[in-house]
Amino acid sequence: MKILFISHDSSRTGAPLILLHFLKWLRTKPNKFKIHVLLLNGGELKEEFSENSEVLFQVNSSKRKSIFRKKPEDQLLKKLVRQEYDLVYANSIVSLPWAVKIRNLCSELKVICHVHELRTIIKMSVPQIKGLVDEVDLFIAASEIVKQDLTKEWNIDNKKIEVIHEFGINESHLGMNKKGNEFIVGGVGTVHWRKGTDLFLLVAKYVFEQKPDANIKFKWVGGYGESPLIVQEDLRKLGLSDKVIFTGNIKNTSEVFNEFDIFLLPSREDPFPLVCIEMAELNKPIISFEKASGSNRFIKKGGGFVVPYLDVKEMAEKVIYYFENKNFIKKHGEQNRLNFAEFTKENICQKLVEQIQKFEL
Repeated sequence: MKILFISHDSSRTGAPLILLHFLKWLRTKPNKFKIHVLLLNGGELKEEFSENSEVLFQVNSSKRKSIFRKKPEDQLLKKLVRQEYDLVYANSIVSLPWAVKIRNLCSELKVICHVHELRTIIKMSVPQIKGLVDEVDLFIAASEIVKQDLTKEWNIDNKKIEVIHEFGINESHLGMNKKGNEFIVGGVGTVHWRKGTDLFLLVAKYVFEQKPDANIKFKWVGGYGESPLIVQEDLRKLGLSDKVIFTGNIKNTSEVFNEFDIFLLPSREDPFPLVCIEMAELNKPIISFEKASGSNRFIKKGGGFVVPYLDVKEMAEKVIYYFENKNFIKKHGEQNRLNFAEFTKENICQKLVEQIQKFEL
């Protein structure tokens, strides 16, 4: 079976990481898949995608802008059509337009779309989504709330949607012990409105207004979506420059994650963030916003707190609660580990393979 996997880029972020680790997992298992990869944009994981596929294509391989850009894309499209794929696997809603372009030129081709996004990002990224959904044979939704969006917003038949959650990818951190006495509140993700980086700062502001002398640090791990100067200026104006740390991108996050006492998920939209699974593996409690993440149904089982949407004051109060009641960090963290225990690479990758195998001839 010849499969083209399409990734919107090769950055060290959720959807590309999930795909890369799935491809690595496939290489360790007996199968009849011939794997090609199409990257719509580059990123630091490009070389690893190349190592884990037979052929790698990239759309925007040049940063130079040209009025002739369309011509190379048309040539690439023709090249992809000549490959005679059995299946195209669009590994995000952003990848779907390219999958449909290929499908339109290959009538027998099957299309799977793995949706890691919620409605706002879908509408912003692919405004023409309504005209594409009928070309998809199967949707894989990263959580139940993703499925709800697909059915309610775009009237996609339930029978065409399978919910398969994400899986944890950071295995080297298991069994590590936290160092130091500083109480560290963690946040993770690209600095972006969707991830709620601005809300993370407002939570910190409220905490330090209530506990000005407390030995607390807020630490955010992740790359800057825009200039770091924007974040630095916010920190300066809020008087938090010495209390909130932004690390930027870190390749090996294990040690930093292990330093967290608790984890904040201030996202406005986050279907099923990998980092929640990783935090659960490390026995960390999680505080998140209602209606913002598919992880909430598991956090609510005693693994932390889910507070009203965008209620930064209530989120900050929960941070203070853990600071003053550290015995609950261990209790809730251990429960979180149990809550997310099923989301292993082996379990989830096997489910993904089973969906692909439905289209084997």
